[in-house]
Amino acid sequence: MKVIIPEPNRKKDDKPNPDSIVSKRHSEDCLPCRLVSGSGVVGIGGYIYSQAKHRPPGAGKNLIVCTALVTAYIGVARLVQIFPFGKK
Repeated sequence: MKVIIPEPNRKKDDKPNPDSIVSKRHSEDCLPCRLVSGSGVVGIGGYIYSQAKHRPPGAGKNLIVCTALVTAYIGVARLVQIFPFGKK
């Protein structure tokens, strides 16, 4: 089976068009996008934390808990548009 990959239409020195439909569509962050991605990342943080409870005490468990907290913060930051997703 032979796979043919088409060549891109843009040259290497071309810049993307700021007036394109795609750039206009994604210029602002919509509420459903924030809800889905933010709640998903918070859920991942909760899952990581739940898995940390099964680990024996020690540095490994503490590292997993810290990872879970950072992941949950990123999800909350995405939901409410605070740093690093919103304005400083």
